[in-house]
Amino acid sequence: MKEDLILYRELAFPIEAIGLATGVIRIPNGSDEQPARCYGYPPALIPFWSNPDGMMYTGLWKHWFGTRKPTFVQSYVNVFYRSTEVARTFEQLSCYLLLNEISIFDVKSAEVKQLATELGVKNIELIEDISLETGDDPMALLQLREFLVDAPLNCVPDERTYTGDFPCGTMTLTEESMLGTCSLELGEALEEKIRRQENRPLWYSGINKSQLFSRYMDEGRLSDAWFALNSNGWLFEDIYKALEKLALAHENPSFHAMVSAWCSKEQGRYKVGY
Repeated sequence: MKEDLILYRELAFPIEAIGLATGVIRIPNGSDEQPARCYGYPPALIPFWSNPDGMMYTGLWKHWFGTRKPTFVQSYVNVFYRSTEVARTFEQLSCYLLLNEISIFDVKSAEVKQLATELGVKNIELIEDISLETGDDPMALLQLREFLVDAPLNCVPDERTYTGDFPCGTMTLTEESMLGTCSLELGEALEEKIRRQENRPLWYSGINKSQLFSRYMDEGRLSDAWFALNSNGWLFEDIYKALEKLALAHENPSFHAMVSAWCSKEQGRYKVGY
């Protein structure tokens, strides 16, 4: 936990985000685990909480190389750690969480109101109204001011209107754009589409990922090494070694804090890899 706190502070997490990740701010449904339990997870993920029923993480998805912005995802352990974007700001994540909690508790429940207060969400009444009308449909969150700009992928009814940089089915598949993706963040259709491209990155081929990573490191291609590291085909025991190599080559205190936090966990306890 000490390593996690150092990472949160390095990334200047708001106090509410740190509260969620450490469990100081409790999610009232009783099933989410705070701090997140380690079922093993890819280095691009910084878990905020986990759910044992769905074997799922919710947390920050951050690519330390390349130009993409950090975002918030749900990552499904039993579906090869496939991850989907659920929020692009912490304010959106808070609203998304509250909508889901309202669907579990009664509307206007004291537990949900307390959570809203602790998260600094002022428009809980509007979220309650949305829940009454739509249940927990994330697209209904587009009614909130927090979602008027930079709506996350799971909220947009038409991916052609999506303005973020999380991979989606309507993205233009250039060599440059594909180099900024990894398989853990792709749906099956998009991954298959990329695999059919002649100029696809090598980590979408059947090449040994550990050997490919070493090749990229030898060539000084740190970004390519990173995206290969967050694609399927790894054992957790090999990821430890890969992260140590990246840390030696990348002099960034925040990145080093992430590596320390990741390596402090028993990553291979439940899954051998992804």
